[in-house]
Amino acid sequence: MSRRNRWLVAVVTGVAGGALVAAIAYQLSLQGVIDQLERADWRFLPAIVICGFATTTARLARYCLFFPYRSHIALLYVVFVYMRGLTYVLPFRLGEPASLYMLKRAGLVSSMSAVAPAWVLFRIGDAVALIVLLLPAVAFMLPHDTHAIAWVSGLTVATCAVVVLLGGFWRHWIDLLSRYLASHQGRMAAIFDELRLGLAKIKSRSRIAWLGVLSVLITALNVVVCVFALWSLSLPVSLATGTAIAVIGQAIGTLPIRPPLGIGLQESVWTALLVLAGLDGEQAFAGALAVRAAQVAIIAAETIVATAIILPWTRIAPTGRANRRQRVRFTD
Repeated sequence: MSRRNRWLVAVVTGVAGGALVAAIAYQLSLQGVIDQLERADWRFLPAIVICGFATTTARLARYCLFFPYRSHIALLYVVFVYMRGLTYVLPFRLGEPASLYMLKRAGLVSSMSAVAPAWVLFRIGDAVALIVLLLPAVAFMLPHDTHAIAWVSGLTVATCAVVVLLGGFWRHWIDLLSRYLASHQGRMAAIFDELRLGLAKIKSRSRIAWLGVLSVLITALNVVVCVFALWSLSLPVSLATGTAIAVIGQAIGTLPIRPPLGIGLQESVWTALLVLAGLDGEQAFAGALAVRAAQVAIIAAETIVATAIILPWTRIAPTGRANRRQRVRFTD
């Protein structure tokens, strides 16, 4: 798809998403939604912003597991803040390749191919973390349903089995893939060499274990942000229900069908999930708007801090700027 067509599709999906939000609002009492929003407890906002900053810090720590730094930690933090904003704004998950390009552009990796294997591993860790948090949440929501308990227990065992299987044979699979790349280089020899270097960085089981811990922490912090946003409106949502809804909402948000800013998709998904949880339409729609407001507040606060950090770098003399753009060499 050409760049022009991509922008056209993005605009069309954005307009369609806005129309969907308008259609949802049209079916509800606007005054009821406003009354619900006016009950917002702003004391939750500092906790929400702190959790947002902690999430970005955890993402940075996870990245540094595989690409240890010697300096420029401030620049890395700024890049990760802008990554979060791009991922939130751009449609179709285009924030992912844009994030890799930002790392290369800032001179923090030798190439996008070198960091791609670790980036794929991050996404796998996020998916496993969503399952890890969803299963106990569902179990607490349905504590007296025997079939539900059996279903959740089966999924938990299956998830653990898959994780153990991946962990036990991870290095073997990496070696197989590295040998395959070595025997099929041809015209893409440089790219395959970079991929092999990237694969070598994700062979450590201890790093993968820490990646799992940090992935669960990142997902849990995102869940806390969403639950706090709902509680700020005094909505009757328990921790287990809020966790399940937040995890499902995050999972749907990772699909490549996401329009710009997730407009329409996020509001409709959250409204539907909250209605299924027993809230009325006005409460559910107000809760969806509160979650979006919390996410925007985090991105705005982080962007302000990141801009304050990066401003001194933009004022460096030309020679200093040239030196700054040199690639940072990472060690294992």
